Amino acid sequence: MSTSYKCPYCNIRYFSNRNLYSQYVNRCINLYDVSTEESNTEVSEVTDMLLDNDDFNRIEERQSVQEIENLPSGSEITDLFEYGDYDADASVSLEVISNIPERFEEILFESSRNEDSDVENLQNEDSNIERLQNEDLDVRSESSRNEDSDVEEFPNESYADLMTLVTKYNLNNKAGNTIIKFFNKHSNLSISPLPKNIKTGRKYMNKMNLSRLLYYKHRILVHNNKEYFINYQPVIKCIENLLSNPEISQLFVYDYKKLEIENEQSYGEQYTGNWWKKAKESIPLVAYILSIILYSDALDLGLYRYQIEFTKKLLFEAEGRSLVDKMNRRITLIPRYSELKIFSGGLQSIALLTADNYRNIMKVMVFVVDDLLNKDLSEVYVKWNEMYLLSRQETFKESDLKNFQEAIEKWANLFIKLFGQFSNSDFKLPKLHSWVHHIVDTIREFGTINGYTIETYEALYKTYVKIPYRLSNKKDVEEQMMKTIRRKAIIKQNDFKKKFKTPLKFNYSSKLFEFDISEAFEFIDKYKNETNLDEKMIKGLDHFIQSLDSYFDLLKISTAQGCHIKIYRSVTLENRAILRTINMFHKRLWFSNISVTMNDEELFEYQSDNGICYAQTLLITEVFLKKEKSLHLALVQWYNFISKRTPFVYGCPLLELTEVYNFIEIEAIEDIVHIVPRFDKTNEYLVNKYLF
Repeated sequence: MSTSYKCPYCNIRYFSNRNLYSQYVNRCINLYDVSTEESNTEVSEVTDMLLDNDDFNRIEERQSVQEIENLPSGSEITDLFEYGDYDADASVSLEVISNIPERFEEILFESSRNEDSDVENLQNEDSNIERLQNEDLDVRSESSRNEDSDVEEFPNESYADLMTLVTKYNLNNKAGNTIIKFFNKHSNLSISPLPKNIKTGRKYMNKMNLSRLLYYKHRILVHNNKEYFINYQPVIKCIENLLSNPEISQLFVYDYKKLEIENEQSYGEQYTGNWWKKAKESIPLVAYILSIILYSDALDLGLYRYQIEFTKKLLFEAEGRSLVDKMNRRITLIPRYSELKIFSGGLQSIALLTADNYRNIMKVMVFVVDDLLNKDLSEVYVKWNEMYLLSRQETFKESDLKNFQEAIEKWANLFIKLFGQFSNSDFKLPKLHSWVHHIVDTIREFGTINGYTIETYEALYKTYVKIPYRLSNKKDVEEQMMKTIRRKAIIKQNDFKKKFKTPLKFNYSSKLFEFDISEAFEFIDKYKNETNLDEKMIKGLDHFIQSLDSYFDLLKISTAQGCHIKIYRSVTLENRAILRTINMFHKRLWFSNISVTMNDEELFEYQSDNGICYAQTLLITEVFLKKEKSLHLALVQWYNFISKRTPFVYGCPLLELTEVYNFIEIEAIEDIVHIVPRFDKTNEYLVNKYLF
């Protein structure tokens, strides 16, 4: 059986001969703009390898293992939009593009063809490689940057939007250039507002002269004839930058402020804590306090990591690997929600999880361990969430601190009882001791803990160290990282200048069906039988005509003659949330659940959650009538509480799907909610109340 070696950099060429493969890889690395933006870990590994037999064997055996927080490639950019990180209506943009896939594929094909042509002309390009690399990797000091920097803004808004997209989502040059080609081909503009290519755009950003983003470079060490530098901004300059922004400077506080809520001593920001009071009393009247906050390692989510690790050990001891696998399968089956990160492979190596990952796991673990082993296992996760939610309050009254301490002790007692056999130190954990015995007093001294937990510093480290390092090609890493950081800062500063734009109401995207009401029966029967629809959408089509008749009767619409119907995959609500009814979204269906506020008359007829009822969306429709305004409607299937005696489980409404279907106005939707089916149970659902 012949062996084929694929170039891991360009992903185009295959070789059966190792020598040819080695020569091609070394030349390909040089040819393909080895820059901060396009290189990835796999390229770096090929750059540094000696290409001996062992290396080739590793290449053959290597499997692509993607960590939870790996940066996406250009082809995976749609996954990012799922989590709501992009301010614009991402679903609209993506779905518009999806309506003309043949054109987009044509451009991609042209890009690949052009790249093949470049490969054939390797010899002609080799002479320019060293000059291009040196030019791109040259990170200038403050003085040299001032000589070359002569622009302060992007040439136009389109240019800025493109570079924002590329920088924000870490797109490589190939993906960015494809976007430029796609835009230029379909915009019908005689002169393109975009850069010639992404490399040109990045160089333009490197030339932008923004005084707030200038940094100093200082040599701190020479070791083995190698110089080591630090890039920094002086503290005084940073403070000046903060004070120059009136939106920030007006919030500065210099004096202790006694905070009372409902006649109780309360604690919020640092300046309301006892430490600030004592410090202020100990210094001259003309002096002020400058608080430099160092994080407390005792306040990170390390305790939650112990809880996850001990849970896996407990499950393994009870029933072996099968129960651990069952837990992981449940994690993968958690329904989609726009603000929730999906762990498609379950819980992999715990050592790779960040604080952000733990916060996402926290939001669903109550449902994952529901009836998985015993009641105590479920309760320890419920009590953790209750305690964690209390810890994140912005202000604490003395009575709140008392409740918080009680919540801590309830969780800690159950934690020790349930997992005692798995602690090698008999729970002599510094973080556990600090949390149980000192955190409440710490709040009294220094204010709420949100400002000095490790989460803030983990986020800074990830933004300014981890991500820029991964984007580099591992050569001249420091210079590349500084360029990446500076470009991201330019984008952030540019975003501040833009006013927040509220999307239009009922911004529909990706039309699925369109028909006249007179053809409804034939059309629905045809599509039910000829298309691959999910059972939820089939259920919606089955109840479409009857539900629409009932809605027309409610509005006293006497005739539906000339009525025209459009059915869509998604619509953007007034609160910017996206309502979805999708058969397949990244290999999984997505039918949004919603909350609706009931009016006073309806509250007497239905059991509700403080006036809120829940439903699952089946169809999103726009109805056009001849002599009426168009109607924006959603066909929903209602949930109801299973029991009046026990309406809540784990603090979450316990629901069942009913056979009640109605059209409701999209404007009446209060919000999109996360509803999780109870595993190993039939028609039982829990509303996720832990989306902090």
